[in-house]
Amino acid sequence: ALFDIDKTIYNGYVIFPLAEYQLKNGLTDEQSRDILLNDLNLYKNGKVEYETTIANLVEHWADGLRGQSFDKVLENAVEFLNGTGNKFFDYVDKIIQILKPTHDIYFITGEPDFVGRAAALHFLIKDSLSAELEIKDGFFTGKIKRQLARKEEKLEVISTLLKDYPRENSLAFGDSE
Repeated sequence: ALFDIDKTIYNGYVIFPLAEYQLKNGLTDEQSRDILLNDLNLYKNGKVEYETTIANLVEHWADGLRGQSFDKVLENAVEFLNGTGNKFFDYVDKIIQILKPTHDIYFITGEPDFVGRAAALHFLIKDSLSAELEIKDGFFTGKIKRQLARKEEKLEVISTLLKDYPRENSLAFGDSE
């Protein structure tokens, strides 16, 4: 079973409140947060389309986390999603508990891997498929290893799962095609 995160199981987008939380905890700076908010404004004003906006957000978030420890950023994201950032819809836990005995559950998101992993840990599910930020010696380099902003990129990652799981009895939940 596949679940998108933003606006499907989570009320809104994780990126903006989590970036604020990271700023508060010294993992990023105001300039990096402001760049993310500018990306959002460009999208809202119709100047940049959705998939490009997601790609830009991940690229700018990666740059803002350059030099930070992956483990520390993941721990911070888990703390956020288990605390003030827990804006998961109430139905999600119930559906996951129903599906766990019969399905492996994955979250799939254009958000960075630390968001997908933190959400997977929150619900104790199989895994997540997310954009990957480049890590060297445990620290973010500021570069992207894999984007999942575009439909084609998500399809490619999902196709790898279809090698291990049959389409029959599989489920997918999202807010777009």
